[in-house]
Amino acid sequence: MGTSSSPALFEGTLYVGNDGLKDIFFYAFRTDGTVRWRFPVPKQIFSSPAVKDGVVFFHVRDDHIYALNTQDGELVWKHDGTAPILVAPTLTGDAGTLLVTNVDDLAVALDADTGELVWQYHAKRDPTRHAELTLFAAPK
Repeated sequence: MGTSSSPALFEGTLYVGNDGLKDIFFYAFRTDGTVRWRFPVPKQIFSSPAVKDGVVFFHVRDDHIYALNTQDGELVWKHDGTAPILVAPTLTGDAGTLLVTNVDDLAVALDADTGELVWQYHAKRDPTRHAELTLFAAPK
């Protein structure tokens, strides 16, 4: 299993995705190395996960943000990011909102419980690269 992302450790479980070309999964490992559960995804996972109150969030190269239940790996919600998302999602201080950016200079805030869009901002393309905002990552 190859991985390009950093894992997240939360309450004794290590969460990480693999970036192989086939048999791609998002994993939950116990600290002794045994697999608690795994969730199949259609494409590679390059971003690190974020964890909040029994839910783990991560991006997949199919341009979606996934939210899984940390206990059993069941899908809670999935949101279409419309373009590749290469960085980890960021939870706000109150952990009610998930901040996400994609490679098309789009920043979105999603309700962490439902995956519903709270707001979005799309920076205008500027071929000179002097735009008011060029997005590639969401700060922690």
